[in-house]
Amino acid sequence: RQRGCMTWAVWGCFGLFLIAETTSVESFLSVVPNGLATRDTAAVAFHAATSTSFNNNDTMASSADLTTALMRSLELTSIVVSNILMPSLLSFLTQGIPENATAFFDGTSLENKTNAQWICQGLEAMGATYCKFGQALATRPDIIPPPLADALLKLQDDMEPFDTQQAKQIIQSELTQTRLISDQQIKQFLSSLSEAPVASATIGVVYKGYIDGYGPVAVKVKRPGIQTMVQQDAALLKVGAQWVQAIPSINGQPLVQAKVTQAVDEFMQRIFEELDYQNEANNLQTFSALYSHRRPAASPGDVRVVVPELVPDWSTSQILVMEWIDCEKLQISVDSTAQQSRNSGKSNV
Repeated sequence: RQRGCMTWAVWGCFGLFLIAETTSVESFLSVVPNGLATRDTAAVAFHAATSTSFNNNDTMASSADLTTALMRSLELTSIVVSNILMPSLLSFLTQGIPENATAFFDGTSLENKTNAQWICQGLEAMGATYCKFGQALATRPDIIPPPLADALLKLQDDMEPFDTQQAKQIIQSELTQTRLISDQQIKQFLSSLSEAPVASATIGVVYKGYIDGYGPVAVKVKRPGIQTMVQQDAALLKVGAQWVQAIPSINGQPLVQAKVTQAVDEFMQRIFEELDYQNEANNLQTFSALYSHRRPAASPGDVRVVVPELVPDWSTSQILVMEWIDCEKLQISVDSTAQQSRNSGKSNV
């Protein structure tokens, strides 16, 4: 009976997801333009950052927009079913009801992967918007089970990269358009890039390269097509949030008291900001001016941080080139310090 209840619960959640996605498609064309008229919405942030958007009036958008929204909804639904719901359901059927959440996420399912790994794979397949949710959760092992947090760490810098040849084509095209760098310099720069990315995250991948007269650099390349995908996700999530927020309870008040729509808007604005490499370049220069170890100290206790130097002439809206710094991932340093502290404590017992 417990297994049956859990099965119905899983499929019930799936049903709600389908309803929300269907509602998103049906309301896609009427709600998004209204959202674009409000400065505080995520749709406006994206509209300001890109040249393609929906119409800024209340007219119905084109059938092509509706088709795109429908296809994206079906794509997301398919990913959720194949990468999250089906492995979870199979885990329940083969291993029974787990004792707790940690046991569930540690439990293996299809292809000998844990349920946590399947969820991580599903989020990665769904794209940057949903990977950002996963990245945020990965930093909170205090509120989610550790096995899930550990699996989601993969989304920070170890995602599946796109083709290196395609990345080089993007770099060549962007640098050629600047007209600040010669063809020979571009050719030498491309040949200096690492064969594979040294890191791969939700919005871009990073290569190590070399610029004559400057030295080793880190080259961050934005994933192709990511802005269009995030635009579609913003519209769908916006309508889905409005649908959830409108669900009434028995007493007639909204069932969900939290301001879901505002939370979605705020979250999407942060993603749109990360999509804007020019904004990131400006932030890097501002932060460097305030805290860089290269600037003169204002006082004896002045905060000074090692900040990579931007190479502005080699950076565009699609690529960022900055000084290469050999360093250690912060999480590794924190874990190492914590382990040393524990070892020290044990030796003193």
